[in-house]
Amino acid sequence: MNIKSIPENYTGALAPVVFQIWQADPENAITVQIITGQEEHIAGEKILSGEDSYSVNVANYCKGEINIEPITGEWSVIGNAMQRCCPVSIKSGETSSTKIYVTGGQKVCPTKKILSDSPSKHRISPGDKDEIAIIAPETSISVKAKLNNISDMAEIELANTTCSNGVYVVSIDTEHIETLLEKPLCEFTEMTVEIKEADNVLAKREYRIVPTTSDAVRLCWQNPYGQIDYHTFNLVEEKFNVSKNKIYLSSGYTTIGLTQEVVTRVVSECEPSKTVKWLTEIMSAPQVWLVAQEKIVKIDILTDNTSFSNTQPGNINLSFRNAAGGRNFIKA
Repeated sequence: MNIKSIPENYTGALAPVVFQIWQADPENAITVQIITGQEEHIAGEKILSGEDSYSVNVANYCKGEINIEPITGEWSVIGNAMQRCCPVSIKSGETSSTKIYVTGGQKVCPTKKILSDSPSKHRISPGDKDEIAIIAPETSISVKAKLNNISDMAEIELANTTCSNGVYVVSIDTEHIETLLEKPLCEFTEMTVEIKEADNVLAKREYRIVPTTSDAVRLCWQNPYGQIDYHTFNLVEEKFNVSKNKIYLSSGYTTIGLTQEVVTRVVSECEPSKTVKWLTEIMSAPQVWLVAQEKIVKIDILTDNTSFSNTQPGNINLSFRNAAGGRNFIKA
């Protein structure tokens, strides 16, 4: 067996991940092993014969190795999110391919760029968390936050690490930032988080700091790169849908219980059209969560269509329910 081509590094497992191989003697069957995981175990085998070239799609073998969930914890840190990507290679006899990394998204992940299609400036409030994912070079990197208002500015180091292969995620915790600042976050109006290699800025994200409001609803979701994006919406209403369950017996219909479902509707602020387009990712995201009262609750998005201008500012309305049933925990 000869390796003709391998997939691009950091391809997403929700798209085909195809190795192309060539066999000199089509009459002889070959056994191709799919090697996955940090410990490089055999995830599966394919027996191929009758052709001189084959396409081996390993996407499904990688999906079981990938686990994408919001990062929880109390500190601003940067770490290798090993569960968010899967090393994979193929082998037949003495021939092995180069190992590549596969993520849990649809898109190929670029290097030295934030793995999100979000706009450059985000809204953030005291108590909020956020994530910034990046594929960094194999070197030491640091994460710094620069905060300013009309008359004051501050700069703090949030984290540092030495990178190897894989996806690295910066977990932004505003409570930790306030501890480092030794003053409330709302004394500032803007914040920029920079990921740096020595003095070179690899990537950055800008934030608009706004006060916490009683109707704020923060959602996060799995984006097309297999990472987590966050955004804060405004609560419109919570509806309680109650239906009676009946069965028919010889004596007639009998009530056996009630089904209760809470449907929450939220709306974004008036945003630029690029931001609204980015937020429509939530409607088709493989996983969406509600972040509320220090809980992370998986939710089911009920909105299946929307419309917005490609040139004018607008907003997006979303309805959702608790994926496991019951309350959404918006309020205590």
